[in-house]
Amino acid sequence: ILPAPSVGQRPTPVRQPPTEFQTSQYGSLSTYYYHGSSTTKTTITNAGVSSASTRALTDQSSFINNLSMTARSHNNEFDNRLVLQDFYSANLLPGQMSRNRMNALYFEMKNRVDQYSARIGRQSASGGGIMGRFDGVTASLGFLGDYRMQAATGQLSEAVVGSKPKFVSGSFDFGVRSPFGGTVYVISQQASNYTDRKAIGGNLRYFKPGMSVLSMWDYDIQFKSLNMLTLQGTLNMEEGTDFNFVLDRRRAPNYSIRSAVNGSTSSVDLLLQNGWKTADLIALAKLRTAVSNMVQVWMTSRLREKWQAGTDFVISNTSGMPESGTLIPGDAGTTGVEGFVQATPASGNTWSVSQRFSGANVFSDTDSSMCSFSYSKSGSTVGKSMVLNTRTFSQELWTFDTTARFTWQNDDQGGYQTSVSPDIKLGYRIQESMTFDMTVGFDWTKATPSQAPASTTSRNYFSTGVRLDF
Repeated sequence: ILPAPSVGQRPTPVRQPPTEFQTSQYGSLSTYYYHGSSTTKTTITNAGVSSASTRALTDQSSFINNLSMTARSHNNEFDNRLVLQDFYSANLLPGQMSRNRMNALYFEMKNRVDQYSARIGRQSASGGGIMGRFDGVTASLGFLGDYRMQAATGQLSEAVVGSKPKFVSGSFDFGVRSPFGGTVYVISQQASNYTDRKAIGGNLRYFKPGMSVLSMWDYDIQFKSLNMLTLQGTLNMEEGTDFNFVLDRRRAPNYSIRSAVNGSTSSVDLLLQNGWKTADLIALAKLRTAVSNMVQVWMTSRLREKWQAGTDFVISNTSGMPESGTLIPGDAGTTGVEGFVQATPASGNTWSVSQRFSGANVFSDTDSSMCSFSYSKSGSTVGKSMVLNTRTFSQELWTFDTTARFTWQNDDQGGYQTSVSPDIKLGYRIQESMTFDMTVGFDWTKATPSQAPASTTSRNYFSTGVRLDF
């Protein structure tokens, strides 16, 4: 008989012998064709005489392809994956370009027992202050059960003017397995021969059954200003009512030295070659960076057995920006090397309130329905909308969706616009792993601006394609 451990002492866990690796592959491949054509009729009244002109065009013709593949090898100690995610759009319109977007291509190794992991290749940011997709390496190490250290380095993969920024990021997580926890990170980002971004940030989170709160922040050390602050939370009541809120304030776009050339045809490297200093670039980038604020509160309540009701309220605004740069007078719009950007007025408050009702098994045993009403108001426009949607499952092979959207908008100059948009979507499961979809829709819009000719636009569109899961 082994002696019992003393008080406060934990027995050392016995490492289990590794089991045999198991392998699996899974993913999906989809290809859809999208087509749209529109006809616009414009009525011009001159000296009491009305004349109409008609313009027809094909505005969309493309194949959209998505591929997602994962190969997994795991046992009781390791969990390794090779992941590929790719998007390709083949544009068939004359003069239009096709494009490919590699969203992910990485290998990940994870050890469950010793709590370490590493990922190499193209991947999406998962913290650490990294903004967007990147090509690089991330690694993490857990210790003492409730803590984790992470590091990442790489190059952003999004297309930018000039060289793509390279970064180094480090973060520390605490309370990994506790109701209360958080993260602190630091990041330094270089582009060409200048520091593009240097920031610290993190989050605090608290979760328990029925309630959660999460706050996130990012402070730019170069700009000496808060880049982003977000607070969000949920509260689930026992009687079936859920409350949610989001408070968000952030720079738009996020602070970056590269914002100094927003709206101009210049580059940061060109400004540096012409004697600009880092302090000058920061000052110009601040002038060309707005602030976006948003508050959202919504509630969902279960009504009887089949129905739910929800109410959303959103208010947002974006600050204005002063004119920036140099416009040389009397020289046919010639500007300084930094370009010239005209002032942008503040948006003012835009708010909206929505009421929605959703039900299950309303018309049959296999349907779901939704109806929503919205009202929005900004400094110059008032908008109203209604959406009706029903989805029906038939014989476990067919799905049938019908949607109708109605919108009405007025502006403070006396103009108004009305839109009606119905569509039908049909889905059929050909095999256990293959699904066929087809959508047919119609948009009708009548616009009567206060200081422009009235017009009526009708648009027909459809899409069809298949999805294969493997």
